[in-house]
Amino acid sequence: MQMRPQAARDRILIALLTIILPALPSCIWRWKEPAPPPVQAEKIDTRRWAAGVPLGGIGAGKIELLTDGSIGNLTINNNHARPIAAPRACFAALRVRAGERQIARMLRLHTDSEYGNVANAPRTLYRGAWPRAQIDFLDPALPADVQIEAFSPIIPGNAKDSSLPVTVFRFRITNRHDSEIDATVVMSWENVLGIGAGAPAWDTVDGNDQREQRIAGLRGVSFTTGRRYAGKRANAVGEYFIGARDDGATITVRRSWNAAGRNIPFWRHLTQTGKLDPSPLDVPAGSDGHYHPAAAIASRARIPKGEMREFLFVLAWFTPSFFTDQATDHGHYYTNHFDGAPAVAAYTAENLARLYRRTIEWHGIIRDSNLPGWFQNRLIDGASIMSSTTLLTKDRKFAFISDPTGGALVAAPRAADRPRALTKIF
Repeated sequence: MQMRPQAARDRILIALLTIILPALPSCIWRWKEPAPPPVQAEKIDTRRWAAGVPLGGIGAGKIELLTDGSIGNLTINNNHARPIAAPRACFAALRVRAGERQIARMLRLHTDSEYGNVANAPRTLYRGAWPRAQIDFLDPALPADVQIEAFSPIIPGNAKDSSLPVTVFRFRITNRHDSEIDATVVMSWENVLGIGAGAPAWDTVDGNDQREQRIAGLRGVSFTTGRRYAGKRANAVGEYFIGARDDGATITVRRSWNAAGRNIPFWRHLTQTGKLDPSPLDVPAGSDGHYHPAAAIASRARIPKGEMREFLFVLAWFTPSFFTDQATDHGHYYTNHFDGAPAVAAYTAENLARLYRRTIEWHGIIRDSNLPGWFQNRLIDGASIMSSTTLLTKDRKFAFISDPTGGALVAAPRAADRPRALTKIF
């Protein structure tokens, strides 16, 4: 099969990565626990690009933290041909009280499709280097410095940890007020299960629902659907989980709200109290054109003058089927180790320090080398296709998705070829 020039270049770059990483001095792997290093990349100032760093394990689907702070281009439903471009109920927000002042900000730039009752961050500084993205939100009205770092584990030599369907969000809030502040970080997620698997006519949120759940030091929400399908339409069903680290902060949950509305129903209560008001008791399940379910989690804590506090959230997804035709389900490698999104989130939370450390280690190896800076950047970012357009099947076959519209797979290595395949890195 003839490869397109871009695909050929990408494979060459990843092959170089497989050679360079093992060849660099092993002494560089010795680790001391420093402060989290900044993402080394060019700053993108207050702009929205069409794409951001893909975040998600190898062959597991991905989300993107875009340059303006929004979340988009989701392929977590095995929907590479039809990414979910801009689910507006997937967002982060911040509420701060300093003295008698209460300020709430949507942590993304304003667009024409924004909810009508929110105020957006006025300026962003974005840095991205796969599999990490970092945004600083600059707002003179806020009494705090605000930074998000998002990453997904990618660890050479470890296929299990490199194929996790998960993204971790670390919010670092630094108090620059002259006294203590009260800060609340919110993450909201839209239940888009059932969207994107094939023809637009298949898209539906009917039967989608959420429930509150606590696991492994996380408190959050599981997203499910009552729909079951056969064949390619099954690619878009499964479950999600998003949770906040329960580390002494006050955590409140809004189990369901309607993402299709003009306004966010909990925004005023959040601004006034720093908490989410609970969902009404009679919340309906998803209904196309009427109720598009979403959920939100808030983590609230006091931050002394001059100090920084981290608020951590874990997003996991589990859409286990990958049909390329109506009869062949290749599955996902991660299903060998986990039985659902909550289990993925729990494993990530329990192993977070190691997963983060090992992910940034290989960045350090490249950055500490004498390779030209442009080549370092190309090695790192060129490998991002491992998260965006690949499949790692249940029986550990690796493939590029060369034709997302038809689900065609290429370069899936046979068992005898695996030592020479790109999966050798992992």
